Amino acid sequence: KEMADSLESALKKAFGVGDGSANLVFQVGTTTTDTLSVGIGNIDTDTLFKGANVNVLTQLDALAASDALDAAIKTVTSVRADVGALQSRFDFASANIESSIQ
Repeated sequence: KEMADSLESALKKAFGVGDGSANLVFQVGTTTTDTLSVGIGNIDTDTLFKGANVNVLTQLDALAASDALDAAIKTVTSVRADVGALQSRFDFASANIESSIQ
């Protein structure tokens, strides 16, 4: 957990990541009003595991860990779907700009 927190902190510092509450706005068209607002929710280990200490030392702990991991996978899958949708929106905007240029 300590290593994951350290990596998370380093990535936040390197990429200027905040708490996920702000959106980035990109101009995607030929005018300044043609914009695309992008916001991705914050995901960290506390969000994924809700502060639980996941271990597999006992059968009961392993069952709890399995449930926690299933929930984390669902959360990550949902965020990946959101990112995929944003990529599609950027692809569409890019295609429109390319058509306008031609």
